[in-house]
Amino acid sequence: MDSLSLLVSAVLVLIIVYKNKDIWKKLTSFQRVWIVLSFLGVVAVAYVAIYYGGNWLAGQISNTFLGFLVFVLIVFLTLSVGKAIWTGLLRTITKGLLPQKK
Repeated sequence: MDSLSLLVSAVLVLIIVYKNKDIWKKLTSFQRVWIVLSFLGVVAVAYVAIYYGGNWLAGQISNTFLGFLVFVLIVFLTLSVGKAIWTGLLRTITKGLLPQKK
């Protein structure tokens, strides 16, 4: 199952890059590398916050249902903060070319 998830994720990334190939061509190699590195950094920090922080905080609550709700809240907060950081990094790295306004 992990291999399938990895394959699907890779295919989705390739589709997104292909759909935005005109923007991707406008970026320098340096910008492309920093986009990938910043994405990996944001994902790593979110993973640590959710896995360690969320599990620790949810484990402190004795009620199972309430602990689950706290964990879900931590996941949503972490994803929201990660998205805001990622958006700011993209604007800075690409000098406003990304993210696109829809």
